Amino acid sequence: MSAEPDLAQVPAPVMGPNAYDTPTDTPLKRGKWQRFVSWIWDADYYDKSPAERKLVFKLDCFLLTALTLGWWIKNVDQSNLSNAYV
Repeated sequence: MSAEPDLAQVPAPVMGPNAYDTPTDTPLKRGKWQRFVSWIWDADYYDKSPAERKLVFKLDCFLLTALTLGWWIKNVDQSNLSNAYV
């Protein structure tokens, strides 16, 4: 026989309260700073969990750093090529 449990006897995961349990038809009251950040950065920034915000921040920092360094190296390489004396 197999060691797999019977799916009828496995309990369903318990969902805890979070920001997505609120009805969507009620408008959220936000201050001026939160509205500004939501307009500039991310529309659902304050709806995300702190762990997800931390992950997005880490990804943003890594990607912006890598892309900036890549652009800078490409720019230096192009300027060296155009300044080369033949």
